Amino acid sequence: MDNVAFCLPARNIYQDNYLLAMELGIVPLSDNKASLTLKAANCMDLHVMNIDMPDTGVHHKSVRASLMTHLFDVQGNIVKTPEMVVLIDEVNGILEAYSLTRGENALTDVVYGEKYQTQLGELNRQNKFLNTWLMNLKAQGYSAGRLNSYRWRCESMPID
Repeated sequence: MDNVAFCLPARNIYQDNYLLAMELGIVPLSDNKASLTLKAANCMDLHVMNIDMPDTGVHHKSVRASLMTHLFDVQGNIVKTPEMVVLIDEVNGILEAYSLTRGENALTDVVYGEKYQTQLGELNRQNKFLNTWLMNLKAQGYSAGRLNSYRWRCESMPID
């Protein structure tokens, strides 16, 4: 038994994305109504908001969805690009792309099409985009150290 080979489990892109998101402070975001803004010097803020989970037909109810985007002003209009909905599975340590909207035409590419059919090419493309985006955010200095967290709440405002 001297030549017994063993393999350590290899990580996949979904696990890599989850680990990058953890390093940035994007996950875990436990409160369902929470949102957060990450800042980096000389860069646009990154906004992350929990949203209602889309019905994919394949995900467990413990999986939740978040929207990630950069918001900026173009001739008085707020533009969000890119805008990506990601699915977060904290139990398995997975972060997966669901949809991606880029550019001024605002066309959205969705991974799970009609009748819950997975678009494999789109799934691969979006998860590679997400991985590159997260690595770039980390390289640009976005981090949990610069984290501002906001919670939505309704309060009555005094009227003067």
